Amino acid sequence: TTTTTTTTTMAPRSPENDPASVGGTDDSEAADWVWIIVFALSVIPNGVCAVVQESLFRRHEHVDTVLLLFWSNFYTLFGYALALPLTMLPYLGNKTAAGVGRSQRDAFHCLVGTHPLPPGCQEDAFVPVLAFVVSYMGFFYFLAQLVKEVAAVFESLVNGVVTPASAIAFGMKWLVKSDAEP
Repeated sequence: TTTTTTTTTMAPRSPENDPASVGGTDDSEAADWVWIIVFALSVIPNGVCAVVQESLFRRHEHVDTVLLLFWSNFYTLFGYALALPLTMLPYLGNKTAAGVGRSQRDAFHCLVGTHPLPPGCQEDAFVPVLAFVVSYMGFFYFLAQLVKEVAAVFESLVNGVVTPASAIAFGMKWLVKSDAEP
């Protein structure tokens, strides 16, 4: 019996790190619901951030958007660091502490191009990472300007279009070549 796994935009899976796909069990629907709930709840911090930004822009007319984004993103680094152990939970990675450390080390070595490259890394991996960072900086600036000029509610609506648009874009073979999602 062979087990086929499906990789989706919301719930990436592989037999190595997804308990639902090991041994051909039919728990994959339960795993899908976990990711749907995680995705649905993920809009809450974004909405809170947009409301806080809107209140700062309304109370202080001369708030610099770039400076505001710097500090809000700087503080989120602490949240990311605190959330790193979540990758040890089932459905979120199911890794050991050593595995999390190894993944972070390999990611850093891949980014800076240390030879030999870690498994799964490609030469010049910093190029797509840099493109991602620059495009996300522009996107964050655009969203903050929407909050400043229009409202937090409109920013949340625009931001809500990103995931479906990304899912469509990452399914286009002409755009992402062999990395297209089914």
